[in-house]
Amino acid sequence: MNSIKRQSLKTFIVEGLGIFIGFFSLLFIYPLGDEIFGYMQFLYSSGNLLIPILGMGIPVALLKFIPYEVQEDKNRFLIKMVIYSFITTLIFVLLFLSFKKYIYHNLDKLDFDIALLQSNEKIIFFTGFVMVQSGILISFLSHFNRIATPSLIRDLGYKLVLPVTVLLFYFGWVPLEFGAKALLFFTIGVFITLLAYSIHQKFITFSLPQKSLKIDFSREILAFMLFSSLGSISSIIAFRIDVIMVGTLISLTGTALYSKILILSNVIEIPGRVLNKTLSPAISNAWSQNNTELIKKFYQNASVNMLAGGIYLFLVLWFIYDDLISISSNPQSFEGGKILFLVLGLGKLIDLATGINNAILGYSPSYKVNFIFILLLGSTNIVLNYFLIQRFDILGAAYSTFIAYLLFNTLKFIYLLVKYKLSPFSLPLMHLILLGAVTFLTLYFIDFGQVYINIIGKPVIISVLVFTGLFYFKISPEFIEICKTYYAKIGLRN
Repeated sequence: MNSIKRQSLKTFIVEGLGIFIGFFSLLFIYPLGDEIFGYMQFLYSSGNLLIPILGMGIPVALLKFIPYEVQEDKNRFLIKMVIYSFITTLIFVLLFLSFKKYIYHNLDKLDFDIALLQSNEKIIFFTGFVMVQSGILISFLSHFNRIATPSLIRDLGYKLVLPVTVLLFYFGWVPLEFGAKALLFFTIGVFITLLAYSIHQKFITFSLPQKSLKIDFSREILAFMLFSSLGSISSIIAFRIDVIMVGTLISLTGTALYSKILILSNVIEIPGRVLNKTLSPAISNAWSQNNTELIKKFYQNASVNMLAGGIYLFLVLWFIYDDLISISSNPQSFEGGKILFLVLGLGKLIDLATGINNAILGYSPSYKVNFIFILLLGSTNIVLNYFLIQRFDILGAAYSTFIAYLLFNTLKFIYLLVKYKLSPFSLPLMHLILLGAVTFLTLYFIDFGQVYINIIGKPVIISVLVFTGLFYFKISPEFIEICKTYYAKIGLRN
């Protein structure tokens, strides 16, 4: 449990640094080059879409089944997974080449910008393939509770490469096409760095195997890989296809606006990303021991802590949104963004309120049900995005995402409650929602009338109200314990 708390704190610090860099870039750099920013976000999202297709659920399967391997066989299991990823990639390439004309023909009939896809298909493929290899290493490192450093390498690295590339384009030093090369070199650099880190930490060794290596997987592992892959594909379609569809149905400039607001709303889910990364290995281990009581404890505690952080971040961003945009390098490029943020932000809060249900169901014996839910939702979301984008333009993509969060989490909540008697809801969660409502109503009537005072003053008031409520009502004991521990380290006493 202590290692989970340490990794949570370290990951949160990494995410916090990412917030700072992301905010600065969002306000002052990305608006300078909407075209190349939208182009790189489109390529990055398309590469992410290929991860479960090329990888066939291998990163998730590795994290689920590696606890069953004895220490000396863990490297062998990793090698098997890597080799298998090459095989699945080859199969995909052959299938794609066979049906390439048919795919593009049908996308063209639906008014997608197939020229954008055709001109970038190679870079999207190679980017996706390298991302798969990095994902395998990240899952491998997660098993050894190395979570913060991989996040620093991959997530923070992208937040540095993206603004640098936009600036190079803005000053006329590179053409638009350079964005694709920058993205590919970045993904290769991430993989090499992760591999070097794994070797340096001695998690990967090059000792000669004591027995021959056979690429043989049990039916259970193969079935899990297949369902995880299909589930991941549907999940990406359900929650990330919006960026791709905005780019191919509207424009790269539209992608830029949507991506900027998405970056802002993604800040809200940082507590969820932190706890999902740190708790996934523990949940996998708990299921391997059939320890549902521990899983229930993780479920309820994570729900409270994730939503507490999410509510706080949502309130801060909502009440200083207009002030932040007014000091950006190009406020006009954010026109229509506030309603986007509201819809996307509410969707994130729904997701946080239901806790780590995705990891619990995904690593449970009922993981196939998770696939069915995601497949149903992914199919629905494609249809929703297609029609709602045409009806409401960019806002339609936000509506689709909100509906996806609501439906998906409702299905998972009901199933876990009925099947395993697991629920994320507790009395502290109800207190937390009440605290958030009171804070919102209080801030609704406060305006200092000056941009910079609002940017500083409103978050201070929100912080006082939220953190006082957390301590007074003892809503999050874990948060209080972490604060006390680090107060003691810097010389403060209770």
